[in-house]
Amino acid sequence: MGLLDIYKYEIYRNYANFQGRTKRAAFWWFTLSFYLLLLGSVALLMVLFPQDQGGLGIFGTVLVLGFFVLLLGMMIPLYAITIRRLHDAGLSGWWVLLNFVPILGLALIFLLLLPSRPGGERYGTYVRYGEDGVAQEYSRATTN
Repeated sequence: MGLLDIYKYEIYRNYANFQGRTKRAAFWWFTLSFYLLLLGSVALLMVLFPQDQGGLGIFGTVLVLGFFVLLLGMMIPLYAITIRRLHDAGLSGWWVLLNFVPILGLALIFLLLLPSRPGGERYGTYVRYGEDGVAQEYSRATTN
């Protein structure tokens, strides 16, 4: 399953799902695609509306406001997948609140790098993405 397939799956089927688990690879692919789309959108806005032309105009203002509304809407799946990744590492989703503390937010990155742990089973089964783009749940106990 490719980068955009994981991104679309997380947006359309797991938009506000804070339950269960997400493996490291799916989390990092989603995060990479999120930031690539964000960077591309900002670059496009900068090309379309350079600052040396004296202003955005009404069209530019509406476009920028729409971009920020879309960005705010994208924060929900970003935090949902982060919480599910913490669950996979055997940690509580409340650790995501480290993101709001200036220097401690960096510690969250290290927590997200932790491998999957059996203690994460209490949050649900693993999710495996199939070739058809559908996520299938499976338990570690049934795969051994």
